Amino acid sequence: MIRDTFTISSVSGKTLFGQSWFCSEKPRAVIVLIHGFGEHCSRYTPYIKLFKAENIAFISMDQIGHGRSEGKRGVIQSFQQLLDDIDLLIEKTESIFPDIPKFLYGHSMGGNIALNYLLQRNYPFKGAIISSPWLKLSHDLSGFTKILVRLFSIIIPNVTTKSRLNTDYISSKQQEVHAYNIDELNHRRISFRLLYNVTRQGLWAMNNIHLLKVPTLLLHGNKDQITSHWASREMALKHPELIQYREFENMYHEVHNDRQREFIAKQCIEWVNNLL
Repeated sequence: MIRDTFTISSVSGKTLFGQSWFCSEKPRAVIVLIHGFGEHCSRYTPYIKLFKAENIAFISMDQIGHGRSEGKRGVIQSFQQLLDDIDLLIEKTESIFPDIPKFLYGHSMGGNIALNYLLQRNYPFKGAIISSPWLKLSHDLSGFTKILVRLFSIIIPNVTTKSRLNTDYISSKQQEVHAYNIDELNHRRISFRLLYNVTRQGLWAMNNIHLLKVPTLLLHGNKDQITSHWASREMALKHPELIQYREFENMYHEVHNDRQREFIAKQCIEWVNNLL
């Protein structure tokens, strides 16, 4: 599989690092991938390679303040800025892979962003795959903490604090946890503005899921201790016409990096093929 790199100038003026993965022949489909909080798109390379046999290409970028992209770690100007950066990634996708069916794939915080993009923007994706979305956290913030986060998001929006991410629950495979912990491109800083906005937009997506117009495959492990699979299940029940929900026994937060990675990839490939 060929891997190519590029840069995008964010709406904030920062330079964003991007990558595309593809075979030598024209792809049958292209998946636009949005990674999760604190990580970066290069972590998905082993998973992406499982799509090679089906000639499905991927394109992604490190979000602002993540990975090899510029920006203070865990800081955003606004939630809409994140959606505007996805617009730029899609423009890049069209320039590299014109006239090829496009799918949107978002994991964790990226799942939150992807859902909000699908609900608020009008790009004609063929379908979407949402993995362990940050709609609600598995262990929700207390009411008082939520009030403080909202207040701090106004008065000290760009001040960062250490996230409560427990990496032991990234995957049930200890080698994946270890790889995450030693990866110097990962970070654990989150600003009050980012925390408040992602929390708010997760609830907004759940309450406005009736606006969804794209067939969506929703994946979540029932042992996820980072984001709530109950919230994913609840949202799927609100729009069963377009959302196909699949819950996986004894799988942790990163289902694509858990013990059944090949099975997860197969589920996604079948979903894409059925829509082509």
